[in-house]
Amino acid sequence: MLEGVHLSAEPDTIAWRFGSKSTYSARSAYQLHFIGAMSTGYKKLIWKGWAPARCKFFIWTLMLDRVLTADKLLQRGWDNDYFCPLCRRNLETTSHLLAECPFSIEVWKRMSAYFKTKALSPQTGWARSLPSKSGIARWWACIQRKGGRASSRQLS
Repeated sequence: MLEGVHLSAEPDTIAWRFGSKSTYSARSAYQLHFIGAMSTGYKKLIWKGWAPARCKFFIWTLMLDRVLTADKLLQRGWDNDYFCPLCRRNLETTSHLLAECPFSIEVWKRMSAYFKTKALSPQTGWARSLPSKSGIARWWACIQRKGGRASSRQLS
């Protein structure tokens, strides 16, 4: 098979095939990771909203299911307190901490009353759908629609 191959005396060149140019760029390498990936509206939903940056970052980690609660720390084998720091009764999970803990429910009720936004109230049903990404996205979109810019000034 190699008898018909003739080597050239010219120097070898490297050509990057994954960008618009034939030269390597960090941008084209980064975009290569997302070939075939599905796009979501989360970028606009989270980062273009009216909330303070720390809230956006928390919602982003929540959407990625990366909030470091006790259940996640247990999976990694890290030391933790195991129980919810607010009620000391249940395993600290994201859904418990945000929607099932009696202390959290009371905070949501009071915030709902203070900001006159029913979307914050746990009785609206968002708490039951919280563990799923679509439930979080729907709740966050509802908060953004109903919250408006006046509420963001009050929050920060």
